[in-house]
Amino acid sequence: MMIILALIYYSLIVSLTEAFVAVRPKTARVGLPCRVESKFAIATLGDGGFFLSSDVSDSFTDEVNLFGDPTIQAMVGAFGVVVLLLFVFNLLIGKMDNAIESVLLDFERVMSTKYSKQWSKIEKELEGLDEAARTKKLYEVMEEYKEQFPELMDKVNEDMNSTS
Repeated sequence: MMIILALIYYSLIVSLTEAFVAVRPKTARVGLPCRVESKFAIATLGDGGFFLSSDVSDSFTDEVNLFGDPTIQAMVGAFGVVVLLLFVFNLLIGKMDNAIESVLLDFERVMSTKYSKQWSKIEKELEGLDEAARTKKLYEVMEEYKEQFPELMDKVNEDMNSTS
């Protein structure tokens, strides 16, 4: 955005410079006292007029260096850090989701093979649900069983660890 604004500003200055040079050439004011007021070679004449000197081409040779400004460097650096952190968080969340799904699959496998009586009750709750809702419900059931049947869940955890 800043580059576009700089280019627009530069083209405006160049067009205005060309207009002033065409209207008030240097040779039209020869012999009048003048005082240079800036590094851009704009001179104020004794009669209140002004003109651009012949070395105007040297006035606009500055390059725009956006990364030389410490503020812009800090902003670009902060943006890079934020993007990197978001990428890392995305990876961590994906790994956490995979770990939870793995635990739920192990829970389902152990419950259906070794604790079929309890699993039949759970399976009735899971009937008719799509995959996402089924996963969520199975997680809720597992958490509920941890609170209501801690001894059973300890056995299930041991069985899950032994068969892994």
